[in-house]
Amino acid sequence: MNEDQLTHQPSVKLAKHELRTALKRKRNHIDADQRKQDAKQACRRAAQLLEELRHEQGRPLTVCAYMPFGPELDIIPLMEACLSSGDQLYIPRTLQDTHTLEWVGWNMSTPFKSGVFGIREPADEAEAVPIHHIMNNTNIVLVPGLGFDRTGGRLGMGAGYYDRFLSLWESAKPIDKPRLLSIIYNEQLVVRVPVEPHDAMIDILVTPSQVIPIKKAGF
Repeated sequence: MNEDQLTHQPSVKLAKHELRTALKRKRNHIDADQRKQDAKQACRRAAQLLEELRHEQGRPLTVCAYMPFGPELDIIPLMEACLSSGDQLYIPRTLQDTHTLEWVGWNMSTPFKSGVFGIREPADEAEAVPIHHIMNNTNIVLVPGLGFDRTGGRLGMGAGYYDRFLSLWESAKPIDKPRLLSIIYNEQLVVRVPVEPHDAMIDILVTPSQVIPIKKAGF
């Protein structure tokens, strides 16, 4: 590691820490009525995008989703709409010993437990699918996070689970990488997210008021 890297790396980490703190505070101050309205509008916009992609492909989608936690925007209405459209949905289960994710099929009868950080995740009796199935079949990954910018920068919670998961496609070319979609409050959009080389970049953002294509994603 050269001198520039030694001086730059701590500043990026500090900037991330400060931005996380500010965004958590900002998100926590969104009132309950606005949360419900924002989730309804954002999920409707996202559902329209996914319907366009189904039409483009001529078949249902395979989607990696997640269970919203705490003050995160509620994406369950979108997940239910995907099920109604015949899509296959998967949600993650955390493996703490390796700091990685495994994926379990989701429907309205999936059993749950309280996992890492208190997030709801599939119970142990729900069988995970092989990771090569996820990598070869996934069209869309719904990616959670705290902050986002218009260049695709994403600030997660800091544990790195999603960055590790999404990096699998980078080391498995020529497998096509899925489109990365984040559904967020307007308050989560910032001017710039400090990023590091290992950080995954989002393809498209959906807020209650707008769709923000980061790069040509085929929508």
